Amino acid sequence: MAKHPPFSKYLAFGIAGVLAVLAAWLLLPPHHPPAPESQPQPSLFVQSPPHITWQTPPNVPAGQDRISLDFSVNLSAPLRQLDLHLTQIGAPAHGGNIQEAVTETIPLRQLIRDGNSQTIHWDGAVDLTQSLLAGNQASLILSAEDEDRRSGSSDAVMLTLPEKKFTNPTAKTIYAVRKLLLEHPERRMDGLRVLATLLQQRDLFSGQNLALLSLRSAAVRIALDRSAGGTHSALNLLWHAALLFEEPNVLLAKQSPIPQ
Repeated sequence: MAKHPPFSKYLAFGIAGVLAVLAAWLLLPPHHPPAPESQPQPSLFVQSPPHITWQTPPNVPAGQDRISLDFSVNLSAPLRQLDLHLTQIGAPAHGGNIQEAVTETIPLRQLIRDGNSQTIHWDGAVDLTQSLLAGNQASLILSAEDEDRRSGSSDAVMLTLPEKKFTNPTAKTIYAVRKLLLEHPERRMDGLRVLATLLQQRDLFSGQNLALLSLRSAAVRIALDRSAGGTHSALNLLWHAALLFEEPNVLLAKQSPIPQ
């Protein structure tokens, strides 16, 4: 009859096996479940470029020579710059060639008192009769830039810009020369002859030293400087000379649009 090992030996083998499994488990590297992919958290503050809306389309009230502007600007950062861009519609043709459309940029930032507001609303009138596009149809676009250099623009609006109605005879003549040079630059000599006739009438300039200086400077530029910059400077000088005859107390240095 076979003899079986004592029960204590089986117990010893069992305990040894459990200890071996436990030791192996303790020596294994810890297992970490894969972390779920992180999802980007939405920003609490949406940073967007300036948004400009015409509350009322720009217009010229009957009997006035100023343009009414009514617009709002929504901002995510303080306002840095605000400009009105004018572009000529239907550039004239000279000698069979279509001339480059006249463009101008009018700074309007000075009209806004609180540039830190998130919503700006401005409703008023500006005097653009000094514009080279006065009396012509133009496209008007407002653009804004905030302190974070984001920019936005309004929709384009078509409008015929008003002209100043001069009543002084000398002012009317000077303004006519300005329009001639702007619309027909090839007729520079015709304009110069008119200015030379005016400058010979010394009695016209009694007490009008600034107007005399402006007119002489304009004539020199028209005769000697045919560049775009020289022509633009001459047209500005002619405007100031005409305005000085029409309104003797006007300041020659006033060149920005006048809010009303």
